[in-house]
Amino acid sequence: MTLTLRTFRVLIGSLILVTHFGCIGLVLYFTIDNYDASQILTFISAVAPITGLYAYTYWRYIVFARERLASEQNKSVSAAAWITQLAVIGLFCLAVMCAPLYFFGPKGTETDLPSVLAVIETIFGIYLARSFSTLFPVEVLGEEAA
Repeated sequence: MTLTLRTFRVLIGSLILVTHFGCIGLVLYFTIDNYDASQILTFISAVAPITGLYAYTYWRYIVFARERLASEQNKSVSAAAWITQLAVIGLFCLAVMCAPLYFFGPKGTETDLPSVLAVIETIFGIYLARSFSTLFPVEVLGEEAA
């Protein structure tokens, strides 16, 4: 089964963004009643900067690449390629979503959450930076987006 390049880009970009915003939502859910604003911001600051970077890159693709998107409907991504990408990114997304569940659960220590999220983002950061630069290259976005 193949996917069009556009569908693949939208799928991966949406998955990463939903995961990051979901992580922020989980942190808020677990902290809003038990912590003061500075503690909550400390937790969220572990994932917010990279979420902003992903959101901006994805937004640039959606907004500035409209004219170029028609050509992407004719290009396809092989099943092996998109399944591999999805598996690695899925593992990353699972780690990002499980971190707050573990640290705010009965066995976790929530003070370690920012550090662990930073480690997860760093480990996968190089891979995701490469993936995002491949999925949403400047050539697709055009000069007006730079």
